[in-house]
Parts: sequence; C-alpha cells; structure tokens
Amino acid sequence: MTHTLPLASRAMPSAAPKPNEYQRRIGVLSTDPKAGHRFASELVRQAGNVTDQQHADAVLVQANDLPAGERGEAATAGIRRGIDVLHGTGAGIAIVTDTAAHADVGVLRQHLAKFAPNMELIDLPTSALEKLDQDNPGARNVGLIVSPRTFQTNVYQSRAQGNKAFHAHPGSHDALLEAERPDAGKDQIRAGREALRNAVTEMAKRNDIDAIVLGYPGLSDAFGESHVRRADGTMIPVIDSNAAAAGKALEQAKRARGNDGSDSESDSEGCLSGCLGSLSLKQVVTPFTRPVADRLEALERYTPKAGVMGGQGALAGAQFMGELVELGDTRPVLVHQATHIADRTSFIKKQAGHESMQDAVDPRPEMKKSLDLMAEAGVTHAVITCNTAHRFHPDLVDHIATQGHNIQLLHIADAALDEIKRQRPNEKHIALMATDGTIASRLYQDHDKKLEWITPDRETQEVAMRSIYDGIKQNKIQEGSDDAALVVDSLIAKYQRMHGDMNRYPVIVLGCTEFPIALPKEMREARWPNVTFVDTLASLAYSLIEKSRVPVPTTTRNVDDAANVLRVRVSALEEAEAA
Repeated sequence: MTHTLPLASRAMPSAAPKPNEYQRRIGVLSTDPKAGHRFASELVRQAGNVTDQQHADAVLVQANDLPAGERGEAATAGIRRGIDVLHGTGAGIAIVTDTAAHADVGVLRQHLAKFAPNMELIDLPTSALEKLDQDNPGARNVGLIVSPRTFQTNVYQSRAQGNKAFHAHPGSHDALLEAERPDAGKDQIRAGREALRNAVTEMAKRNDIDAIVLGYPGLSDAFGESHVRRADGTMIPVIDSNAAAAGKALEQAKRARGNDGSDSESDSEGCLSGCLGSLSLKQVVTPFTRPVADRLEALERYTPKAGVMGGQGALAGAQFMGELVELGDTRPVLVHQATHIADRTSFIKKQAGHESMQDAVDPRPEMKKSLDLMAEAGVTHAVITCNTAHRFHPDLVDHIATQGHNIQLLHIADAALDEIKRQRPNEKHIALMATDGTIASRLYQDHDKKLEWITPDRETQEVAMRSIYDGIKQNKIQEGSDDAALVVDSLIAKYQRMHGDMNRYPVIVLGCTEFPIALPKEMREARWPNVTFVDTLASLAYSLIEKSRVPVPTTTRNVDDAANVLRVRVSALEEAEAA
C-alpha cells in the first residue's frame, strides 16, 4: 500500500517568475575544489532573500587538473584556456579564484582583448582592496593571509591605494597548510586552523594591524572577524577576497556589456566543441613529463567529464560541489547555476489542471539549454540537483538523443535507491520527504514499485512545503529547520504505527535538496540516531563518481601520478576497443 496525499496549496511561489535583474552570466574558474564550492555559495548568499529564478546565472568550471598557486607560462596557459571555456559557455564576466594567477592579470587581459573582447575579468586582489578601503578607509597596517608565493608576488601590495604596509606571519603558512591538508581529519583541521588563528593574532598584535585581508580561498568559511582581536579585545575586520569579488561580480552582472549594449552571450562562439575536455595535462606539464602527457591527451576522449545542472534551489549546485569535496573527488567539473529554470512544482500543478497555476512557466526549455551548454563543453556525465526536476527526466533524455549529445544523464532516484540498498537492503517501507510536485508525480513511488512509500498526510505536507519555500528558500534556516523536524517526527510515528513497534525506525529519503540544509547531518545524528536518512544529493554525488570513474591526477608535477593514470586509461581504451 502506498500512502498518498492531495496537493497542498500553501507555501507556493507565484506561478510566473519575477524578472531577473542580472543581465550577464558569471563565469568562475577554480583550481581548488573548496574554493569553487565556497565561491558558488557566496554568489547565492550575497544575492539575498530572492527566489531561485532571481539569482544570477553562473557557470563554474572546477579545473582541478590545473596547478593551483603557481606562476609561469604553463600555469598561465592553463588559466587562459579555462577562461576560454567560460567564454564558450556564454559568460560575460570571468573570475579566477586562484589569487596567485592574478599576478599575471595583464597577460590574461591581453588574451581577453584578443579572443573575448566583451568579457570582463574581475581582479580578485583589487576587489578585496576596494572593499577594504570602502569598509575601513583609515586602514594603514594590513595583515595578509596568503601563501608565501602569493605574498612575494606583491599581488596585493602593487594594487593598494594610499600609504599601506602589508604584513604576513612567517609561521602562518605552515599552519595554513596543516589546516587544509586533503587527508586531514576533523580534529587535525580544527587544530591547524586554531594554529593559524594564533599566528595571525600574534601578527596583528605585533604590527598593530588595522584590518586583515584573506587571500587564501580554501579558508573562506573558517576565518571570520570574530577569530582575530586586538590587544584591547576589539575585533579586527577581515576582508575575504573571494567574497569581495563575488559581490563585485554580482554588481557588474546587472550591467550590460559590449558596444551594442548586449551581453557577451552573443559572442560565445569562441569555444570549440568539447572545450572542457581541452583542459588537458599537455598545457601544464613540464618537459620531463611531456611524453606521458602526450599519450594521455591521445586518450582524452575516454576521460569522462562531469556536468552539474544547479540553481534549483539556489544553493543546490554549491551543495553538490560540497558533497564532491566531502567524498574527496578531484575531477574537472562544470557547474551551471541555471537560475532561469522556472519553478518545477508550479508547472507540475499546471499540468495536473490546477487553475491557480495556469500562468506557470514550462521549465523544460531552459533545462534543455543547460544540457546543450554542457554538451558544447564536453560533458559526458550530467546530473540535475533538483528532485522535482526529474519529473522531466524522460523529456531531457529524448532531447539528448535528438541533439546527438554524448551525455549520460543520471537519475537521482536511482542514486537514492542504490543508497537504500547499501544501508537497509531488507527494508520495504520507505518514508519520503519531498515537494508536492515530487510526490504527486510519483517520482520515487513509480521508480521502484516493490517498495511501499510512506508520505506525509495533508497537514504535515503543508508544513514540509513551508519549510522549503517560506524557510530555506527565504534564508530563514531556523524556521525551515523547525518545520522539517516536525515532518521527520510525524513520519517516524507513522512508520511505527504501521509496524506496531515503537522501537523500530524508518529509512527517510530527503527528497528535496533544501532538506539537508534544514536538517544538517550533525542534527540528524544527534536527534534521530536510529533513523536512516538518505540524502539524495549526497547519493547523487556518489553515483556520479562511480558512473564516471576514471582518475585524474591532482598535480602534473608528479610523474608517478601521470604514469598511473596512463595505465588506467590505456586499460580503459583496450576495454572500449574490445567492446
């Protein structure tokens, strides 16, 4: 028996989306997985409490196969090619999250002037210093949290206005590296960051620091102004370079660019087909590793490229990147924050004949455009970070086939069901928290009819929708969390009544990407330790890694890494040719 419910009419957005004030697409090139995730989150945070459709359209290329924090022709060539990728996706504004890359900003601007004259490059250090002067006009002694390499390039010092002295603690970089070690556990990360804060505090007291500029993107969410105080106990303001650049990009995206007043999307022919695939090792290797890199490039067509259709809700794309980081994945990824996609539940209700939703906009055309963008960039494996949007999965698969795209579009329900089988293979009654649209379209119920799906009653479902639309989507996290917790408690009680066992606990599928924000993992583990939660976004990230598993080296300086990848790819080639 499947428990169903009527469609709730409460807590829904207006059917017709309001105009989007952003006129240009923002392109972000990141060489550090954490930096890309945090920058995407910053774009959403700074846009404020607006609907999904009112956020800026953005494309993020997570180019983990490019060397971070390095200079030289090889590194600059890789960054230039990454900017070409952004240009090819129609981005009118480009941001590079690697601070060291901005030491060669003149070369990058020359490249843009020649190949993408309508694209604007946001200078990260300049954005931070402008924010510094705006918020702290009297600041003279400035602390820098950057790598020694970045400090030595004078990338901040050379751009500063007025008489400023810049300081860096000699021990802060060692502490910084300890805090950001990829293999570090939570305790090690916490200890490393504490050591970093202590080093910065010592620097601040020694040099009478007026303000601090954070130029290391990996620590954007771990270093707030409350962590550094002067000798008298007052807080020292901290300017986050990436946050400053995100704010400037959002402002610039509201303005048209180009001689004809249009945005640069009309100038998007600069990237040839498969431009994401062209971020190859050959462009950034040393002469010593070139023979290996040449062979790798010959096998490039067998290397999967991952694409993410985000922006539904606004934080879903950034959340998904966070899941990839949590899983330790380092492959190149293209994330499209496709904010022009209309509300999915509203359109599903329109299809069901709800008169109040007759003005709802069909989201499928914009979803298809996003897939076209990914195909042009060389993506071979794509995911959609919205449960409800999978109601249109068959239409999108048909579109991929019709257009001849070489993309495998994964299904979020497949990923969730695989996770259920891993954790509770014998469980036949599964509780589902989701939007009205997901439940009404029977996205999960029909995906596996052998399972019995437990959904909220009408009143509880209205609370679930309130949690999503009036809570999380409006950045009212606590209100959304309180409502989501009520839904969890109701589903547990319903499951226990069904089995007549108050000591038996269900599997609950978090079938909307807002629910993991409302119910973070720490809260779930503390409050409901016996409940098995399936985070569908985390499951989808795991599935993407498994489906597109061909390792990519995180550094091109290590010949052993490259040789290992070569062996794997040769094996993949032989298997493909044998098939």
